[in-house]
Amino acid sequence: MVCRYSAWVVLGLVSLLTSDTMAQDNISTREDRAALAELLITKTLEREAFSEIKNRNLQVDIERDMRHVAKDVADASDEIEFYFALVRLSNARRDRHLLVRPAPGGPSPLTAFRDLNNEIGQMHRPRVALEFQVSFAEEKAPVFFVSNVGKTIRDVQRGDIVTRIGSRSFQEFLVFAEPYCRFSTRANFLVRLAEVLPNVSLVFPPSFYDHRGLTLTLQRDGKIVEVTLPYVDSSSIEWMHAETQQYPGFRLFKKHESFRIYIPEDDSEKIILLQWQMFGNDLRASTDALVELAEQENWLEHDLIVDCTRSGGGSQGAYALQRLTPRSFRTTFGNLRISDVTQEFVDNLVGSYRRRNELTGGAMRTREEGGWLVDWLTDDVVNGIAAKQLYSNNVPFKCAHAPKDSDGLLHTAKKHFSGRMVCWFSPYGGSQLDQFASMVADNDLAYTIGMPTGGYSNTWEWNETVAFPISHKPAIRFMWSIGHTIRPNGEVLEGNPADVDLRFPLTLANHETHYALLLEESRKYLRSGKN
Repeated sequence: MVCRYSAWVVLGLVSLLTSDTMAQDNISTREDRAALAELLITKTLEREAFSEIKNRNLQVDIERDMRHVAKDVADASDEIEFYFALVRLSNARRDRHLLVRPAPGGPSPLTAFRDLNNEIGQMHRPRVALEFQVSFAEEKAPVFFVSNVGKTIRDVQRGDIVTRIGSRSFQEFLVFAEPYCRFSTRANFLVRLAEVLPNVSLVFPPSFYDHRGLTLTLQRDGKIVEVTLPYVDSSSIEWMHAETQQYPGFRLFKKHESFRIYIPEDDSEKIILLQWQMFGNDLRASTDALVELAEQENWLEHDLIVDCTRSGGGSQGAYALQRLTPRSFRTTFGNLRISDVTQEFVDNLVGSYRRRNELTGGAMRTREEGGWLVDWLTDDVVNGIAAKQLYSNNVPFKCAHAPKDSDGLLHTAKKHFSGRMVCWFSPYGGSQLDQFASMVADNDLAYTIGMPTGGYSNTWEWNETVAFPISHKPAIRFMWSIGHTIRPNGEVLEGNPADVDLRFPLTLANHETHYALLLEESRKYLRSGKN
């Protein structure tokens, strides 16, 4: 995941900034650190489910790039250098899902943040009162611009272009930031970096932050403006501008965790707009409720617009699609990389499923994904381990909607929308959203507008505490991507999101009206009568 707060950072950073209980001098010897870096590289080569298409797209050679950072791990002189060297070692793989965390009882980077101004340490999620977005008007030369301003800020305006961050030019800042960020596509890196730039967090080493605030050089109508903005408590900010994700001519009808339902103010317009939030725990129930509501309101023949531009991940995207489209489609597939951790992974996952099944009195066994997933793990995957295969066989994604021997063809649900569908995508989100987008695009289920999604989908990750090889003391919590997601078109999805029918990126020129323009393009397509 690129440049976003990890859960442990969000929950623990502020209180730990001023803690006096952090471990010190806990990074062992240079020999031990060098051995740790070598161990992590070796285990990566043995365990990782590599995406060759992503590596080509990003010009990545994972072994080469990890070895380039290994010396920094060995040469680290304190906990902060050690931790951030391991961050860069991990990020050399270019996978947004994969992060490193301090190991319980091991080195921690949090101590160094005490050296920031104490007032900052007492704030709740400190940040400057600005928001930034990326203008993709020139996709080979994107720029950051100010998209929102706190009401107390006087020297910055919406639309100002960022030309320098501190002492670095914008391009120098991108080069500096890239190794510290988790991403699987370049566009997702930029979008998430713009999102994290205003914040004080553990994305960057503490040396990046100045207790006086964030210094920016901005360009406005050919003029240059330099400002240093103080960090403030995020909860105290009043924003100058309202949320831009608005839909002229539509009103909010109902909210669910996974999506919000908007309907036209003009009853003659036969369109339902779904603002997708995430593929959450309520997705099945909320999708069923949507279909029942649509049946009651005579909406099932309406066209659908699905706004996924700010959606998160989750699961069960295919379940939703079976109810949003009248067409059959092929789902995504997945596999497992066979390695030294596969049997333990199978045992853990099967054990977890069986415990949950016992708690539900066996009810989960009636759901296809439970039984088929366990059957695949204990049969096909275990046989693959015995046969020393490099990968397991490919099966419908986590066996969630079709049996393990299925060709992946899913049929529409008994009750479903029968109109046409338009989907909006952007580089912001990924994971299950990537899969949803690939099922939509590869099966030609909808007209797609915007930009490709973030491109960071895999099947599972493996997470473990890794010890120093010589001292055997805990060193770091490290993750590996241990399976591929396979798009309906047969390609690996990681770093390879589905393209859109109409490229319509957010830009400096259109950011205030971007959603209105997306609506206009959608209506134009729907009026055309094309299928």
